[in-house]
Amino acid sequence: MDDGEARVRPIALAIGYCRAMPVATSPAVSLEQVRRLWCYKQRIANAKGTGPRAVLASTGWARTLGGIDVYLSLRSRNNGMTKTMVDGDVANGNIRVVPAVRGCIYLAPSDDAELLLSLARELAHKKTARDLDKTGVRQGEVDELAKAIARVVATGPKTTAEVRKALPKGSIRSLGDIGKKVGLSSPLPVALRQLEFSGKLVRTPIADSLDTEVYRWSVPKPVPRRFGLKPVDCYQQVTERFLNWFGPATVKHMADWIGVPQRAIKQALEQLPTRELTIEGHAKQAVLLDQDYALLTDVPAPKHIAFLPFGDNVIHLHGGPAAMIDPAYHDLEVRVWGGRGRRTTIGTCNHLGYRSILVGDKVVGFWEYDPQADEVVTCYFGGSPPRGSKTALKRALDELHTAICHELGHARSFSLDTDDGLHQRANELRKLGG
Repeated sequence: MDDGEARVRPIALAIGYCRAMPVATSPAVSLEQVRRLWCYKQRIANAKGTGPRAVLASTGWARTLGGIDVYLSLRSRNNGMTKTMVDGDVANGNIRVVPAVRGCIYLAPSDDAELLLSLARELAHKKTARDLDKTGVRQGEVDELAKAIARVVATGPKTTAEVRKALPKGSIRSLGDIGKKVGLSSPLPVALRQLEFSGKLVRTPIADSLDTEVYRWSVPKPVPRRFGLKPVDCYQQVTERFLNWFGPATVKHMADWIGVPQRAIKQALEQLPTRELTIEGHAKQAVLLDQDYALLTDVPAPKHIAFLPFGDNVIHLHGGPAAMIDPAYHDLEVRVWGGRGRRTTIGTCNHLGYRSILVGDKVVGFWEYDPQADEVVTCYFGGSPPRGSKTALKRALDELHTAICHELGHARSFSLDTDDGLHQRANELRKLGG
């Protein structure tokens, strides 16, 4: 067991003996103390020698978008982490790509697959039922299609397109204009999700590479007879993990990340040994695990440097990046992730449309790779890197450039990203820095 695994396991054991413990209150703490703790828990640049599965287990599941950012996330915690290492763990089943919080696709240890699939099933249940009702699809029709899919995939792994082609003629019917309105062209996606949520099918990215959103479906061995946790157990376990990896945090921020009502988080917290605190300049009511309280004063000031991906967990799970950026720059206008060019200020932004540069416990600027210039473009707040970090940043920048060009092969962030998009974002940073 490495030290990353050791920090996670005691938390999981805590559930059995801390039923309905009261929440203890604590005095206010500074945002600087909290940032240090967040970085410490995320093991930024501090997981050397630790493999992909252990990094994910100790620092949290990583979002996959069909680009290189999931690799950048792991690399920022262990700069010796290569694409070959990560893809190898995907191939041997140590880590898996699964629907998870908010129904989004994440990379996680295989041990967490049942938890995440149970959560995703619960989150999708009501919407799926509504969509089927609107399109006039009976559950029995979905069940029959799922059985046909299982028979087809039993002959060997297949992509969704290959499954569609291999099914008997007439197995899948078009849902027509009504289906288009609800975003469901046929019952096939529902049947595939049903099989995945029940553990009867697993998805694996083509060539075991995470920079794609094309997956193969296969039958796990052995096929589980029973698969799925109760919603209340899902919420409690995921809330516990959030606090273990990302705490302290507010109830709202936990609920936003998981994709559940705040009341579900409050119920889950009743079963965990926690305490409330005020984070000066950030949150009046935040929650952390009792065992983490001493760390607020024990964790030393971090000295690491990391070139983070879009939406990295260390900066985007606490109401946006503002908590990690000097208030002097909160009025700076920035691109919003997924906003089709929409812009807002750092202080009001929930999800940045740029990749971030972390020095110590603060984001100090942004970066992007420009494929036309074959250059990693950087933009620092205030016009220059923090004092004393220039040499280390140059070394880290050279290592990043090498990884992108000779290991990852491209810098696209998501499946629909393009080299033109990279170039445009890089130019924006040039202007922002100018």
